[in-house]
Amino acid sequence: MSSDVVFVGHYEADGRADIIKSIIKSGLKISLYGPGWNSIVINDNVLKSLYPVRYLSGNEYNKVLCGAKIALAFYSSLNNDVYTRKCFEIPATSTMMIAKRTKEMQEFFKEDKECIYFDNTSELIEKIDFYLKNDKLRKMVAKKGYQRVMNSRHDVIGRAEYILDSYNQI
Repeated sequence: MSSDVVFVGHYEADGRADIIKSIIKSGLKISLYGPGWNSIVINDNVLKSLYPVRYLSGNEYNKVLCGAKIALAFYSSLNNDVYTRKCFEIPATSTMMIAKRTKEMQEFFKEDKECIYFDNTSELIEKIDFYLKNDKLRKMVAKKGYQRVMNSRHDVIGRAEYILDSYNQI
């Protein structure tokens, strides 16, 4: 289950399908997993190559993230997200994450050191291409992202303890 670039997440009509199409058109290889995609990709000449898109759970989810060189993180526009739990799950697998630049994400992860950020599709494609050609640098960012998640207690146990502490203070 190895891939250059992977996105694991639901379909949403927020432009993510167009971004994935642009990645494919640029000649980069991407794997796609998650619910809601099949009715979109089957009817699109570019995305059709990704059909069928499978939903992952448990160990499969972890194996896919671990097997990727780069994992994309998109935020739900329906939920007005500025980050998502995947922003912690991806680096926890020691995979380099590329995510949309938000103030909140920049507070969690140092730009170009622990996470790579983008503002538009062309910047995203340039960065994917650059980091796929620079293994040592990509692995360094992945390692630093992993260290940030562990040191900042963004792992499952750390988050659970944070919730319990917050609850106890109430």
